[in-house]
Order: sequence, then C-alpha cells, then structure tokens
Amino acid sequence: MKLKVAIVCPYVGKVERGAENLAYYLKQKLPFEVVVFSGFDSSWTYKIHYTSFKIWHKLMMLSRKIGFYRVLYQVEKIVYYFDIFSPEFFDMISFAKKFCLEIKKYNPDCIINIGGSTIGFFLKMYRKLNKIPFISVFMAGKNLTEIKNARTQPDFYVTLTPSATCFIKTKVKKVNVELIPLGVDLQYYNTVSSLNYNELKNIAKIYSKETRISRPVVLSTSALEPQKRLDFLIKAVKRMQQGILIFAGDGSHKRYLLSLAGSLLKNRFIYLGVVDKKLLPRVYKTCDVFCLPSINEPFGNVFVEAMAANKPVVADDDEDRRWIVGNAGVLTDVRDVDKIAEALWKAYNTDWKDIPKQQAKKFSWDTIIKQYENLIIKLTRGGQFQCQL
Repeated sequence: MKLKVAIVCPYVGKVERGAENLAYYLKQKLPFEVVVFSGFDSSWTYKIHYTSFKIWHKLMMLSRKIGFYRVLYQVEKIVYYFDIFSPEFFDMISFAKKFCLEIKKYNPDCIINIGGSTIGFFLKMYRKLNKIPFISVFMAGKNLTEIKNARTQPDFYVTLTPSATCFIKTKVKKVNVELIPLGVDLQYYNTVSSLNYNELKNIAKIYSKETRISRPVVLSTSALEPQKRLDFLIKAVKRMQQGILIFAGDGSHKRYLLSLAGSLLKNRFIYLGVVDKKLLPRVYKTCDVFCLPSINEPFGNVFVEAMAANKPVVADDDEDRRWIVGNAGVLTDVRDVDKIAEALWKAYNTDWKDIPKQQAKKFSWDTIIKQYENLIIKLTRGGQFQCQL
C-alpha cells in the first residue's frame, strides 16, 4: 500500500512562484499517493474553502504605505510563532483550521507544509493529537518569518541553500534541518526551440507594432512584486540603448512596472503575462540573458530554469547566488543600475558554451525528488518518527 502524503500550499491557483512549483513537482514525481491542498481553484489541487479577512488585509497594506508597519514590526519580534501583522494572517488561520478538519478524511502518513508558520503551528497541534509527522519548507528568506516557521518544530525543516541552513541552525537550536534545493525538469528544455517573432507576438499581452526582436533579448519571469526590484532592470535596459526586455509574470507591482517600461523602453518592451508552464521553456530559449535583480532572494528557481535553457544569468553577487549560479552568469551589485547594464552586456557578449546547462544539472528534479522521498520514508516507514510535544 502506497504512503499517503498531504501537501499544504495555500496559493496554488492564484500565483506561480517557487513554492507552487515545488508543490507541483512533488505531486507529479513522488512515488506516493499525493494530494495538494490549496485555497484556490486548480486542476491538480484540492480546494480548501476558507474565510478571507479583506479588512485586515487593507489595514496592513495601509500601515506599510504610511510607514506604521515599522512600529508593528517591533511588536512582531516578540510574537513567538505568528506573523500577526501579515495581511494574510487571519486568512491563514481560517485556512489552517479548515485544512485540519479536511485532512482527517484523507488520513495522510506525512504532511509537507509550504505555507508558513501559522499553518505550521496548527500542524504541530495536529501532530500532537494524531501522531502525524510534518515537514516544513523554508521559502521566505533569512528573516523573522522563517525563524517563526522553524520554531513550530517540524520533524524536518527543509532549507534551500547552505547559508539558509546555517541561518536556521544558528537561530533555532532544536530543529532537524535538511538541505534540499528547488529544481528544474531538464527534459523540457532539451527538446524545445525558441519562439519566433510571430509566436512571441501571439502570446504577448502588451507589445508595440513597431517592436522587433533586437539583441540582446533580456528576460525576467519573476513575480511583479516590489522586492524583485524589476524597476532597476527596466532602467538598466534603458541605459543599454538597444535590445529588448521581456517580462512574464504577474503581481501587485504590475501596473507601476508596465507603466515604467512603456515610458522608458516604448517599443523595446514586451509583456507576456502569466505563461503556461509547458510554454515557459520556449520563452527561456528565446532570450539571450536572464536577469532578476532582487536582493536576499530565498532561492530563485527562475535562475535554474534559465540555466536549464543554457542561458546566462545576471543576479546579485551574494553567497546564495554564487552557490546556485556559479560560473553560469555574471554576478554584480544589483543596487547599481549601471552595473546591472554592464553585467547584461558582458553576459550577452560572452561565449558560455554549455556552462549554464551543466550548472542546471546540479538541480535536477529527479535528484531533488529522491531526497524528499528518502526524507518521507525516514519519517514513516523508517520508524524514526517521534512526536515532538
């Protein structure tokens, strides 16, 4: 009889990030019976119907706009488990309570939490009552949110990079930490071709009739959120005086970024919107250089996807990017627009041979799924599960 694994990933069907990508591949490739629980409709998940507290969301967003969140954050530091001033805090409490009721019907052998500390707290209580072990995954970066997530004492806490492993071990003493990065499905990238101009135009949400493919083609497939600092990338491509910039994704910063790109780049900008997962490898193949200028990125699965398409990466020169990207791109100070522009030119004018593709092989989903499989077996069939009260 197959082991039964429940995966909690609340935003599948709403956004497409590393967390949702991980949930998708765990479901597709783990040799167990796997159900993914989300709060939104999706063809491959079970939907949890929960209450959304929109007033709280608006209040917290307002507090950030007026700067009052700095005061609230000081209070946040002394709250042991919860991100109480997160806009989604009460949403996640509602989701977690409903999930704990629904999960009894499924009766899993193990639960994987890709939803943060609030859900982790409820899973800790569920484990105490039902003796079901759970794994939590580090997704928010080296910050207070992940410290709180680790404090819920999952049976294993999965980190994505060596520096994240060190961070958690330093901040939370009594937690079992396992390093398992995010991955890429290499087979998709070995068999696809790039998009021609007409194909690109047909899937684009925004493009100019005057737009033509000119080199270099710079791509970013990140969520359109402030912390991704895509406005710096727009300004860097503007400094280059030639080439085009392609965005694929969605997010709360969408209106501002599309307006800025339209103003500065005009017919040198194409917006694709959210691209179907099966088409995304061809989008990567179309570019000359991939860039995400965010700082303190928890992992950056998009870097690995770009390298799988054998494309060089431009990113921040930090410890994690040196480990993920290695020699497959140009790492620079992304706080400086001119340095981003210089790095894009250097990446475009370098003969990379197969260096990016070889680097991507280190992050094959086949290898990573095997690590999760072994971890789950260790917790269940291996008889090593001990309820942590």
